[in-house]
Amino acid sequence: MSPSNSQPPPNDDQWETRLQELEQALIDLRRRYYQIQRDRTQKEELKAKLQRLQSELETLDYNLESRLVSWKDLLEPFWLAVRFGGLGIILGWLLKSWAG
Repeated sequence: MSPSNSQPPPNDDQWETRLQELEQALIDLRRRYYQIQRDRTQKEELKAKLQRLQSELETLDYNLESRLVSWKDLLEPFWLAVRFGGLGIILGWLLKSWAG
């Protein structure tokens, strides 16, 4: 049986060169594989840190909002609205009764 291609078999120097190229390609592939593994690990660590930071931010936002707006702060504007709203209604009735 004859080989399907008609090229002569490589000599020893060519084999050595091809083996070195193959070894270098394998080393490069291993480096890329280990870099991917490190990147995946770092990504998971950063995701966990990000979730922790988001949780802390939500807690801080809640604390700030709850301290910025308290019921004591809303009492004065509420009574001002009731006072001036009521005064406006009374003035409206008075003006309507005088005009009518």
